[in-house]
Amino acid sequence: MLSEHTSGIGRYASGIVQGIDMLAAAGRFSYSLLVPHKQMERVSALQLPHCSGIAPLRSLAKSLAHQILKRGLNFSLDALLPKGHYYFPAFTVLPMRSRTTAVVVHDLAHLDVPHYVETGNVELLRYALPRSIRQAQSIIAVSKYTKQRIAHHFQVDPSAIHVAPPAVDRSVYRRIDPTVARETRERYGVSCGDYLLAVGTLEPRKNLVNLIDAFASLPAAIHRTHSLVLVGANGWDKGAAHARIAQAKANGVDIVRPAGFVRDDDMAAFYSGARGLAFVPHYEGFGIPPLEAYACGTPVLASRVASVPEAAGDIACYVDDPSDVAAIGRGLLELLSIDEQRRKTMEPLMNLHLDRFEWLRSAALTVSAMTGIPVSELM
Repeated sequence: MLSEHTSGIGRYASGIVQGIDMLAAAGRFSYSLLVPHKQMERVSALQLPHCSGIAPLRSLAKSLAHQILKRGLNFSLDALLPKGHYYFPAFTVLPMRSRTTAVVVHDLAHLDVPHYVETGNVELLRYALPRSIRQAQSIIAVSKYTKQRIAHHFQVDPSAIHVAPPAVDRSVYRRIDPTVARETRERYGVSCGDYLLAVGTLEPRKNLVNLIDAFASLPAAIHRTHSLVLVGANGWDKGAAHARIAQAKANGVDIVRPAGFVRDDDMAAFYSGARGLAFVPHYEGFGIPPLEAYACGTPVLASRVASVPEAAGDIACYVDDPSDVAAIGRGLLELLSIDEQRRKTMEPLMNLHLDRFEWLRSAALTVSAMTGIPVSELM
């Protein structure tokens, strides 16, 4: 949440905490933040007016926690931390005995598709997540699919797993005036005309290599007028995506990456100008980009795997097998066939789908899971 370049998990944590802050205004509960000592100066930028306190997490506590978890030691940090309910938004909890804890599980990719997960993360989650599941009084999943996978892998009663899905801030993600949107994109060195958009880190699970190949396979007439814009940080794909991009460009296919990290405040300019979002991962715990696209009135091509249909809903175009490059190509053509008139007729359906996801409600579900206060009393 305090990272300079937030990931999907960081944005999820931020959305939940912003919602918790709004709920805390009613006085039904209070909350404070436990912050790594080196990041204390960044907290003020979060703008949380109802936060009752900020406690620094010292390096010693972090180091002890890591060793306890890694070595499976029978120790706890209770004496080093204040009393209260503890919320951990990213898979692992600090080792504690007398504190009630809630942990968010975003996906089980390290168990379901370990070949799509970086080796270090697979090893970390294999020793840390089972302990987190055993220790936490509240287990929170970001999707119904992830809830099912938690129950399957850890033999947890599904009724004990709460679902608090992501959402989007529709004051930030909205359809932008075309001139303003173009000027924003040009600040990042993106000046192409018609384009399809893909959003995701360059890593195998996001399936960008197959997407690039599918776009490169489209008819030459499309390549003369359309580009593929890839927005996302460099990941651990070991150069595979970069090699495909270079190969496609050598064949006259326009693949564009922004010059620098695109701020959340500027992403609407990329979504608004796109003919469509191509979101065809091999696996997701949820997948926020389809919601962001819909908030900007942009149609979506999605893969029908894991939790993606929960995020993309009934209005998306679908690829059943994200490994099928030809099927992705057909999906891209279907996306490009959606003209402005049809896009406008789809917008009410996009808004109805978006109405199912609200940060405030997900925050209320989170607080309720931790404290037992009914959601109806929080909202």
